[in-house]
Amino acid sequence: MAEDRSFELFRSYSAMEVGLDRLLLGISLAICGYLGQTVEFGRIGFDVPTGNLLVMLLFVLSAAFGVRRLERTRDTAKFNHGQIEIERFLAKAQQASSSQASEIERGLDIVSGRLKKAMDEAHSAYNARNWCMFMGLLFYVALKVVAAY
Repeated sequence: MAEDRSFELFRSYSAMEVGLDRLLLGISLAICGYLGQTVEFGRIGFDVPTGNLLVMLLFVLSAAFGVRRLERTRDTAKFNHGQIEIERFLAKAQQASSSQASEIERGLDIVSGRLKKAMDEAHSAYNARNWCMFMGLLFYVALKVVAAY
C-alpha cells in the first residue's frame, strides 16, 4: 500500500518535472522569437545592439540546454528501466545457480554507469539552462535601463 502510494507520488513528480522542462523550453524559444523580431542588431562593439546579441545568445543557449535536459531525462528513464530488468533477470539467475550471473552483473555495472552519467548530464543541463535564463533576463533588464539613459 505505502509502496504503491510512493510510486504514484514519484510518477506524479516526474510528470510535473517534465512538464516544467517543456514549459521553460517553450518560454526560451518564445523569447528568442520575440527578440529576433523586435530588437535591433548591429556591429559588434560595446553598445546596445551587441548587448541585444548577447541576450539573444543566452536565451538560445538556454533553449539548447533545455533540449539537452529533456533528452538526458528520457535516457535516464530508459537506463533505469534497463537496470531494473537486469536486476530481475540477475535475481532469477542467482536463484537457479546459473553460471551467467557474473556476466549479468557486468552488464548491470555497465547500465548503472550509463544511468549515473545520464543523471549527471541531465543535472548539468538543468543548471546551465537555469543560469542562462536568469542571466539573459538580468542582462535584458540591465540593457533596457542602460539604453534609456
